Amino acid sequence: MTGPRDHIEQGVRHHLAGELEAAASAYRAALELQTDNASAHNNLGFIYGQQQRWEEALRHLNRAVELAPGMAMAHSNLGQVLVARGAGEQGLKHLDRATELAPGEVQVWDNLARNRLHLGDAAGAVEAWQEAVRLVPGDPRLLTRLGTAMAACGLLDQAIDRFRSALEVEPRHVDAWVQLGITLFLRKDLGSAREALLQALALAPSDLSALRHLGLVQLACGEQRDALQTFDALYRLDARQLDNRLDLAVLLLSQGQAPDALAHLRELSEALAGNERVRFYLALALRETGNAEEAKELLAALTAAGGEYAERAAELLD
Repeated sequence: MTGPRDHIEQGVRHHLAGELEAAASAYRAALELQTDNASAHNNLGFIYGQQQRWEEALRHLNRAVELAPGMAMAHSNLGQVLVARGAGEQGLKHLDRATELAPGEVQVWDNLARNRLHLGDAAGAVEAWQEAVRLVPGDPRLLTRLGTAMAACGLLDQAIDRFRSALEVEPRHVDAWVQLGITLFLRKDLGSAREALLQALALAPSDLSALRHLGLVQLACGEQRDALQTFDALYRLDARQLDNRLDLAVLLLSQGQAPDALAHLRELSEALAGNERVRFYLALALRETGNAEEAKELLAALTAAGGEYAERAAELLD
């Protein structure tokens, strides 16, 4: 006869295979047989959290904690959902509680660190990831995450050491190469940053973060034409990334391709209404394409607004 444990084990197998609906169905079957099974509530709540079915996730995870107050992963999963729902302080209490209940479980430290970083506590994330790395010293994923948090704290040299340690363990770890390149760029080591980002792109040609930062390196080196090609590639890969599209439009304008820049900027002015950078470069593109009156109106509005681009707009009106 199939019991709750059998359904839970079946659900775990489906879950590990990425089959979320089949896993959820198995966990629900376990709960039909045993409504107070904390593991089934926890696992089902975790899946609902992955699916962003927040209210259902909270209901099951709260029930899991109520049934099994000492279940560390239930606290950890509940904390993550609460953070995602904007209840950061409450969520962190559960995430911290999970580390108290299971201090030797690397996953609870990783979850705590990721959510601390998400909430802007980079120093707290460093502490939690250091504990995770202490438990699993050679894990390149954890080393890379620790390095990322260190870089967010301005500890660039320490971050670079962690990324290189991760790459010693796993030379094909794309995120370690990307984060190494970004951190070297922040340290203004442009040559080394370029090498790291190109290595990342050799392994993952469509990595958006690597492409964007390669474009920034190229701009810092005065390589506008190369940067234009890079940002155009970014746009073609994902047109929804509006910051990248704005950088592409500015580059097109700088390279004398005002009509193409104008087409991008008109659409961006609708998607990013009120964005002063968009409006300023839209005005420049309008001037370059012979739309002097429309450009003048935009520049006058920017000047009157007194914002970041007011002075530059006023100079163009003179």
